[in-house]
Amino acid sequence: MLALVTGCSIQQSPEWPCFRGNPERTGVSNSIMPDKPFPKLVYRAGGPILSSPALDREGEIFIGSDDGSFYCLNANGGLVWSFTTGDRVFSSPAVSPGGKSVAFGSRDGKLYSLRPKSGELIWSYNCGDWVVSSPVITKNGDIVVGSENGGVFCLKQDGSLLWRYDCPAEVSSSPAVNSGGVVAIGCEDGAIYLLDNKGSQIWHYNTGGSILSSPAITAKNMILIGSEDSNLYCFDIEGNIRWVFNAGKDIYSSPAVDREGNIFFGCENGVLYSLSDEGRLIWKYKAGGPIFSSPAVDAAGKTAFGSEDGHLYVLDKNGKLSWSAFLGSPVFSSPAIANDGTIFVGCHNFGLYSFRKEKK
Repeated sequence: MLALVTGCSIQQSPEWPCFRGNPERTGVSNSIMPDKPFPKLVYRAGGPILSSPALDREGEIFIGSDDGSFYCLNANGGLVWSFTTGDRVFSSPAVSPGGKSVAFGSRDGKLYSLRPKSGELIWSYNCGDWVVSSPVITKNGDIVVGSENGGVFCLKQDGSLLWRYDCPAEVSSSPAVNSGGVVAIGCEDGAIYLLDNKGSQIWHYNTGGSILSSPAITAKNMILIGSEDSNLYCFDIEGNIRWVFNAGKDIYSSPAVDREGNIFFGCENGVLYSLSDEGRLIWKYKAGGPIFSSPAVDAAGKTAFGSEDGHLYVLDKNGKLSWSAFLGSPVFSSPAIANDGTIFVGCHNFGLYSFRKEKK
């Protein structure tokens, strides 16, 4: 268990530009998380933080809050700027590859694009209903996001609509996109949809429960997603089921995939699972509460995730507890890993926290 402090500095070298760290949503980092971290309350917002942080190359941190504001913080936790929307911000941000814009959604129904340095509004697009889905930016700079009206929107860099695909129910899931621009996204009708780079459906598959989990696309173009039917599904790019793993309870956490193809995801039963790329159980770890947070995996195979029990957990590559920190309130936010190994995560107690390498 770790004690939290305030007021320390952080090395300015982070980059985790979007939810799950990359457009494929694999949640994997080239960095190594600390073994004995120095924890810090970075910033306290005006409401719970369910959004997950994004980190840019300049060391700035972007995150939304239940207070309706979107924040930019420097590496020491100082407020650079804040932007007020018309409702809660659950959506996690995406920083463009060139660092010229940061996009996020709000429950006011809009997708926003801001200038990272100043917080100045570049444009906003009215999706017509809550945007709790987290946007993804393709290699061409297009922005894809879902909405509670069932729409999947693809916008150009200037905010004009490129295409729209309408699912039959709410889309809280966040899209994943591969290098060819193929989009995978879940829907609360229980189906996963695969769309081409022009917004046409390639295939869809109906699971046995609503999908709020977000997909991950592996290096082999396998698509992984969890469902409220308690199953984690693995599809190939043609839509064939490769395997199904039953976790015993609803899955809201989104899967992470390491460079060996091993898979990590949490479950409402409080278990963090590690599977092989063939869907076989490698290990499992029982936390003290349900896991809605999506895990992040570092270059050493360590896994970080939050739990409703108020802890941030870090497990070693064998699934053994390396350390945990009690934040005092549920952790629904998903951790981001900076280039120096520092972990950033939001908490329901309004706090954004960091865990960096301990000073010697």
